[in-house]
Amino acid sequence: MRDNSVMKNLLYTLFFALGLLQIQNVQAQSAYDVHPNPSDTIGVEDSYDTPAHGEIINVSNSPVTIRWVRTEVYLTDNITTAVCDPVTCWFPGINDRTFQLMPDSFGQLTVHFYNSGYDPGQGGSGIVHLKLTNLDNPSDTLTAIYTFSTPTGTNDLPASNVKLFPNPTTDFFTLEK
Repeated sequence: MRDNSVMKNLLYTLFFALGLLQIQNVQAQSAYDVHPNPSDTIGVEDSYDTPAHGEIINVSNSPVTIRWVRTEVYLTDNITTAVCDPVTCWFPGINDRTFQLMPDSFGQLTVHFYNSGYDPGQGGSGIVHLKLTNLDNPSDTLTAIYTFSTPTGTNDLPASNVKLFPNPTTDFFTLEK
């Protein structure tokens, strides 16, 4: 049987993905862009560090000074996070920083998900938002979304007897267990 936390993580991811529709309107006018957004990462249970990679790009003709603010929307108890921006990778306790991108340049914008208990076999999940603000134009903001999950089920799902009828079908069919 599937672990409820995996299903819960999927629902969280879908919920925040819907918010992207609103964010995309801001991105069209922005001096910078983040790809991919959202950055979805699936880790393995026995890994200490699973990065969710992103890249920030200055799409304007002038330098852009950007401030990022990290919000940990959801994390399982064993997961901590840290941010790497184009300047450096910051310690987990650092929640905001500022950096500059030159015209037509790009750099990493990655969130690391750390299994802080490092208990092999223990899965985890999380959602982190990085709110990015152009300090030269504070209305130019965008939120980059980073998601992480590890599958926790190790047992195969049992095969079930499912009947499909009529078979063959063209319009409607029935599944019966």
